[in-house]
Amino acid sequence: SYRVELDLLPTAMAWLNNDLWLYDAKGKRLLILRVEGKTFKLIKSAPLATPLQGMVLGYRADEKGGQRLELWGLSIPSSGAEPPTFVKIHIL
Repeated sequence: SYRVELDLLPTAMAWLNNDLWLYDAKGKRLLILRVEGKTFKLIKSAPLATPLQGMVLGYRADEKGGQRLELWGLSIPSSGAEPPTFVKIHIL
């Protein structure tokens, strides 16, 4: 098992190469973590007000023939009155 030495509530995560991208519902932020030994270390974080229950990362072709990284998230409102939405999130 591996430790995360942060006060957080993870609700969505996805791997990209050696980095774990994680949504922290408690801190309302997107985190990038990397394994060092048996611990996940914080590499980068950014605020993200949209709550996520799922996420996927992938590369898509851009208009110049290159590739760009995209992050898509599934957001389900807590009230249940609104339908789930898919959101494209600008990368950190």
